[in-house]
Amino acid sequence: MRNLPLAILTVAISACAGEIGPESVWKDGPKLLPDIVKACDSASEFPACFARQLTEKAPPAALAFARSMKYEAWMRDFRAAGRVSVAKVVHQFRANENNGWLFVNGSPALFDPDDFKRLESATHGDPEWARLTARYPKAMLFPGDRSGAVGPLAILHSDGAQEFIADYFVMDGCHACAVLGNAYFSFEFNAKGKFTAARFLGFETEPVWLVRTRTGQRFTLRLGCEGACSWTEAQPPASHIIRLAAGKDDGIDCDVVGSGATQASLRSGSGAVVIRFSAAPGLRR
Repeated sequence: MRNLPLAILTVAISACAGEIGPESVWKDGPKLLPDIVKACDSASEFPACFARQLTEKAPPAALAFARSMKYEAWMRDFRAAGRVSVAKVVHQFRANENNGWLFVNGSPALFDPDDFKRLESATHGDPEWARLTARYPKAMLFPGDRSGAVGPLAILHSDGAQEFIADYFVMDGCHACAVLGNAYFSFEFNAKGKFTAARFLGFETEPVWLVRTRTGQRFTLRLGCEGACSWTEAQPPASHIIRLAAGKDDGIDCDVVGSGATQASLRSGSGAVVIRFSAAPGLRR
């Protein structure tokens, strides 16, 4: 992995005390932003002007979150996923990848899955990644679509541990180069919300989300969606490997009954998603 395209996100965690929740979303942000940008265009220091505008216009919880991000980002959406949840943010001053995800309320309190140093550690020594980079020597990772409703996939294990699966574009040498496919990484947190591991799950030429699990395991899969919605099985997986059942809210309860690989196509009002499950004894958790 060379020429990492994004700087590591640094945040003042102490400035965002307490648990982050849906009240931290700046609901009026999209509506107010054009006027804020217009008001600050002629300012000698745009970031300072932007911070002042947020102080005047954002509600207290949304302002506290923006302050914790040094006024460089604000929250556009919040997804409850368990002890650790997902904040969808807008990085106001980035030239590219303005939309992003943060895993919040765990340890660390604000976890950026697009920290490419962490991804580099996860791919180090991985045989599949080695084969990919041998075939495509210029392969580079860039964040996947962070503006959509579905991602990241959130898994709640029966012991309270959590896992988030994020997607990344694999580009052939530069940001504007050809897209070779999608890489998938898993970020794992224990039942107390402490980050424990980042793992490279695999590479796909088509947008097929990858989930690796252990035979005999039960877990809840949360996909996320815009507004109230439920997911239905447009194409169910092989029932001798994994069985799915509708859970609460946007959750799907999964019972892994056998070993092997199978694929499911799920659909809701916000679109469709394809998930490839790989199950084996001791493969995961």
